[in-house]
Amino acid sequence: MKKENKKNHKSLTLKNFTLIELLVVISIIAILAAMLLPALNSARRKAYQSQCINNQKQILAGMISYADEHDGFLPPRGGASPVQSWAEILWRHKLVAGKNFICPEATTYPYVKSIPSPVEYNFSWGHIHYGANPYFVNTGEISTVFRFNSGKSPSSTVALGDIDGNSIGAAAPRGSLCFRRPLIQLPAGGTYSDRRIIDRHSNSSTVIGWVDGHASVVRSGYYRLMKGTKDEFFDPRLINQL
Repeated sequence: MKKENKKNHKSLTLKNFTLIELLVVISIIAILAAMLLPALNSARRKAYQSQCINNQKQILAGMISYADEHDGFLPPRGGASPVQSWAEILWRHKLVAGKNFICPEATTYPYVKSIPSPVEYNFSWGHIHYGANPYFVNTGEISTVFRFNSGKSPSSTVALGDIDGNSIGAAAPRGSLCFRRPLIQLPAGGTYSDRRIIDRHSNSSTVIGWVDGHASVVRSGYYRLMKGTKDEFFDPRLINQL
């Protein structure tokens, strides 16, 4: 009887020890996961940011090619059926792929979950993530539209970039086609968040494509490039530098 009790006690002790070991292993895994998760999230955001930069470089190449064939001018904003938007015109000329108009970091826009297609409105308001500079893409808001290659500071003049949605209507927020410049020009019912640069990358940075063809990350892009009434980074007649 004593031998049997010792055997049962030994078996119970082994089981308890194994359970403790299991809990220790689970705890270690949880700690490692908590340590690695921020790094993984950071790596994912960096990958999204790199993809966004590549998207804008492809669009810039399309803009430059189009301007070379059209006396230096870009297509107009368009976007209201049946007028094609500047983005759709570049796509129809086979200068830019539809997927390049989608930013992987933009997850809050209800109408832009898929790659644009020739279906009506898919290159219209609310279906792309990048806005163009209205000094080059005619929006009717600025009296003079300039040739794309006419800027004094092409390496620091905005061509396109991450854009916030149109703040008007029940469909907001949604993507837009062009930045609103100058900022003091507001539509009826609009707000100062209407059609502006958005710092969507890590909630602190924006990706901007510049007239000379390069794209880069700008921290606090809205405040550095757009806030206020001056257009140093949009008006190609002005000299500007970050």
